[in-house]
Amino acid sequence: MQDEEEDFERQATAAVLATGATIGRASLVLTLFAIFTMIVAQPHSWIDRSLLFTSGAFGLLQGWLALRVAVDAKLFALAGLPDRLAALDRVLGRLCGSVPPERGFAERSRGALRLWRLQVMAVFLQALCLLGAAIALA
Repeated sequence: MQDEEEDFERQATAAVLATGATIGRASLVLTLFAIFTMIVAQPHSWIDRSLLFTSGAFGLLQGWLALRVAVDAKLFALAGLPDRLAALDRVLGRLCGSVPPERGFAERSRGALRLWRLQVMAVFLQALCLLGAAIALA
């Protein structure tokens, strides 16, 4: 029963994390729109420029988070992940140059979902800044 529940949690986490790709594409559209607005509208006030710049900065932050969420999505999609956490730690240790602290499956799931929530928050703030710039330019 424990294995079935853990497998369901793994699949559910992978499904939620997979939406990060769509969120990333939406952020890219917002970033391109901010750049387009900066070039075409040539905002003169510091508020307009600041909001557009901040929107772009949130887009960059979201891009970094999207990469991390995408890696986690692929890892959580692997069958048998809960049984292979030690092997995953060894691989991550080789990639990062240091051995990460041992974490259980539930803790890893919470961490991955926290990154996903940060990604969503970054896109929300990016859109909010862009909306503020649009209102200020109007």
